[in-house]
Amino acid sequence: MESLLYTRSDVYHHHSKKFGTYSPTKAFLVERNRIWVAWKNFPLPILCLWPFYTLWRYFYQGIGALLQRGASGRFGQESSSFLLIFILMKAYLSGLRGLPAILRKRKEVQSKKRMSNWEVFSLFKKYGIKAREIAFKE
Repeated sequence: MESLLYTRSDVYHHHSKKFGTYSPTKAFLVERNRIWVAWKNFPLPILCLWPFYTLWRYFYQGIGALLQRGASGRFGQESSSFLLIFILMKAYLSGLRGLPAILRKRKEVQSKKRMSNWEVFSLFKKYGIKAREIAFKE
């Protein structure tokens, strides 16, 4: 069976509408789920680089909060930048609590992978979004 790679898709998040685009609940779920997706799906070499990318993204999001640009800036306008820091810490704690279950899923996912780590890295390089782009995107 030949595998297909879709390079573009449109996703509509029903819960964004339910919780609000810049709500504390959405911020929590996005960050926690981002942690789980990385741990479950990323090849180990990319997973080792992931914390550095995350710190780089947080740097730009901090600038966005100060300049009131991007999602962090909008969140700060509607709530508080300090609340966002608290939510990120809460998301990481929740992410760590759920990590044992995610690692069990990782074992299953990684056992079925069809692409080499290098192929996945090449896709990240070709289609990945830069940290600055994510931070300042509305």
